[in-house]
Amino acid sequence: MISLSTNVLGVFALKEGRLIKHFTFSDNPKEIAKEFSKTREGICDLEEKIIKELAGSGINELFVDNPKRFYYLDLDVSFTPDKNPADVYSIAEEIGFDTKNIQGLIHSVNRELVRTQLQSPERDQLVVQAVKSLDELEESVNILSERLREWYSLHFPELNYIVPKNEIYAHIVSEAGDRINIKELKIGLDTGYMEKIVLASLDSFGFEFKKEDAVGIKSIAQSIVSLHSARTQTEKYLGNLMGDIAPNITHLIGPQLGARLIAKAGNLNRLARLPAGTIQVLGAEDAFFRFLKTGENPPKHGLIFTHPDIRSANKKVRGRLSRTLAAKIALAARSDAFHGEFIADKLLAKFKERVYSQKRAS
Repeated sequence: MISLSTNVLGVFALKEGRLIKHFTFSDNPKEIAKEFSKTREGICDLEEKIIKELAGSGINELFVDNPKRFYYLDLDVSFTPDKNPADVYSIAEEIGFDTKNIQGLIHSVNRELVRTQLQSPERDQLVVQAVKSLDELEESVNILSERLREWYSLHFPELNYIVPKNEIYAHIVSEAGDRINIKELKIGLDTGYMEKIVLASLDSFGFEFKKEDAVGIKSIAQSIVSLHSARTQTEKYLGNLMGDIAPNITHLIGPQLGARLIAKAGNLNRLARLPAGTIQVLGAEDAFFRFLKTGENPPKHGLIFTHPDIRSANKKVRGRLSRTLAAKIALAARSDAFHGEFIADKLLAKFKERVYSQKRAS
């Protein structure tokens, strides 16, 4: 029986209580706290190092404090709960550390852990807030754009059919106000497209605006243009943020979808702990509960349906591709949350191979 023990002194491998291999931390409480913070959800560098060395020597089972922390490791090693963890004082005696200093070291490390936790909130919560902001911006834009179209159609109804994009529509109204000013606009639209708008404005069936009418509607249109700008800036910010905290997820499925999965799970660590099957149906909770209640067909995908390779696939293979992608996302999330190695290029290549083979077969 080989057990693995991690404490303020370092990482220790013991066989029947006897120390067989170990790596010690530095004597700096800040550095120890930094390593210990990694063990809340994943493993620290020294743990990975000692496990790989033990696996290389033929050991295929380790007794540890929390097996879930080690599940993402791609090693032929099983992890079993250790019901009798090693005592830090006995380990200290064996490596020659003065046991009188143990309690003081533990206290110092705990202070640093608390300080770090209070001063450095998890950055994935910024992702959650950014996603919520994007949704609220989108909702506001849609509501105000609908109101703008109804209002401005009293004055220039033809524009509603010529310009389907809300952003361009709001831009035109914010610059022109009264339709008679549209012929003077220089807003970078295609010449032929702009000529069509100008011709319609000169022969419109809408009634005339007074000056105050144009001023009132321009203010609404300008608000919509500002909201579009805020959404663009938030999307850019979210892309940079995701590249920083979740590079594997971002490279694999893009920042938008990755951020929505993190937000739906609650944070990156929770997403990393979810099985692939749960990730596959995140966002399809209503359909899943309906399946449990009525026995209808279970959902094959949730948010990941928005991925281009899933959405464009034949219905017969969407479920298989969704399972494959969910499994890759699970690996990417674990690497981002617990490990830090960049593996997304390999994951993406394997997924693309699966997409190609499935689409050929269908």
